[in-house]
Amino acid sequence: MNELMGCIAPVTALTAQGTGIESRKALEKLKALVYSLWDMGGEVFLLTK
Repeated sequence: MNELMGCIAPVTALTAQGTGIESRKALEKLKALVYSLWDMGGEVFLLTK
């Protein structure tokens, strides 16, 4: 987990505070959504809490 310190890492489900599973699957889904919006000329905003 140290390699992700300060990074945004999407996951499909949280398993504990700061950890989750299936990050590769979540990233692929996120990229597909973001790239399709960009292809249509849309803007993408990321809100972190």
